[in-house]
Amino acid sequence: LADSDQPAGYHFGAKLRELGLIAVAPSNLLLPTHKRWSNPLSDAYICGVVEEVMARYNIDPNRVCLFGQSMGGFGSYHIVQTIGDRFATVGAHAGSWHYGFWEGLHGVDFHILHGKGDAVPGTRPRFTDIPFAHFAHAILSGYHLPHAYTEHEGGHSFSDPLTREAGNAFLERAVARQRNPLPPDIMTASHK
Repeated sequence: LADSDQPAGYHFGAKLRELGLIAVAPSNLLLPTHKRWSNPLSDAYICGVVEEVMARYNIDPNRVCLFGQSMGGFGSYHIVQTIGDRFATVGAHAGSWHYGFWEGLHGVDFHILHGKGDAVPGTRPRFTDIPFAHFAHAILSGYHLPHAYTEHEGGHSFSDPLTREAGNAFLERAVARQRNPLPPDIMTASHK
């Protein structure tokens, strides 16, 4: 955890300590594709990371949260649709998605965060333009799936104070979330 609040970095250490949270930031599988977090191998990897951390620390399995930013946001969009029910909440910041089984989010707490100053079409090709967040929000609203949507004045990186403020707000919201291990409705789909 970072002790400093210098402007170059994520620096959620103070907020994590304040809220009494443990954070784990695994690297992605470094596959040679934009789908580094959006594949079944990554689902298994994330489950393995969570399992390892739970074996080392006294963690309530119903209070595990997932939050991805940028490439991790791509993964959050994917994971919330595949294994999202294993988390108390899933947050995607500055991410994107290519396909979706949005109906699978029944009973899953999902929070979309995106900065108005993120990628602008034709000027910064990160493929995280805000229309992805707008469209995901519209789809989820159309399916009447409860979710949170935060559009903030910041940009792509958490080194931006406005973006970091939105991340801190997600952490404050996440600390109060708890997964229902016995949801009243279950939605599943097979890739075959």
